[in-house]
Amino acid sequence: MLGTARSMQDLPSWPQFPEPQPPLERDRLGFVRYFDNHDGFALPPCWSAPDDADYTQWVSDIKAAETYHSNFQVWESQYRDPRYLAKLSLGQLGSEMELGLHDWLHMRWASVPRDPSNGAPVPFARDPADFAARWYAPENDFLGDPFSSHVNPVFWHFHGWIDDRIEDWFRAHERFNPGEVSRLEVNGVAWFAPGRWVEIGDPWLGPDTHGCSTTPGLQQGRSMEMDPEIMKLALRITFGADEELLKGLFKRVPQRPWYARHLKVKREA
Repeated sequence: MLGTARSMQDLPSWPQFPEPQPPLERDRLGFVRYFDNHDGFALPPCWSAPDDADYTQWVSDIKAAETYHSNFQVWESQYRDPRYLAKLSLGQLGSEMELGLHDWLHMRWASVPRDPSNGAPVPFARDPADFAARWYAPENDFLGDPFSSHVNPVFWHFHGWIDDRIEDWFRAHERFNPGEVSRLEVNGVAWFAPGRWVEIGDPWLGPDTHGCSTTPGLQQGRSMEMDPEIMKLALRITFGADEELLKGLFKRVPQRPWYARHLKVKREA
């Protein structure tokens, strides 16, 4: 994905996670300059969500300077540490980053979601079952929704940072486990040969290579359940069905942006 996008335009990686706004009492000039947002990475303000105090608090918490120091700097140090990386398989590295920092990156740099047709704030973002034409507009670049996040330039900078950690991982194994990981090009993508540290021999290159049919009926052996229109119907059933009918079957997922659905406020014991 990133390689294809970079073939079309320059999309540099973040060399490190952007620092938070300097405290006014320590750096008055830096505090003021932060609002100019010269590099486009200034942290967007948090927002409140009616009737969902936990979500409102979580958005505030993830954008706090304390979270940068206690979480993001820890991740940055950990995933650059060759001794740590050399203990992980490629799958473990990917799973850790996907289930850990990935969603936090999306939400920390997300701006308040808005309706692209009129710019009105939509605190809970697009309903996952809503595929109205207005959401396809380029103005919809909300980072908290996988439907729109790739439209936001910041998406490519932090995903570049994530991809760069793969190279750090390879160098770590070259240092501590020499000869146990070898490079291999797979479908035009720089990857690695299967082995002790590489369980999956083919990188994810999009829906067509991993079971999702984007052109139903045209490719032999592709079943219709992965057809986009059928998937939309499944989403409407999942997120838009009668609450009274389904509430006894499972705990309903709260209406929040996709990347904030399973993140919780840490409460003091």
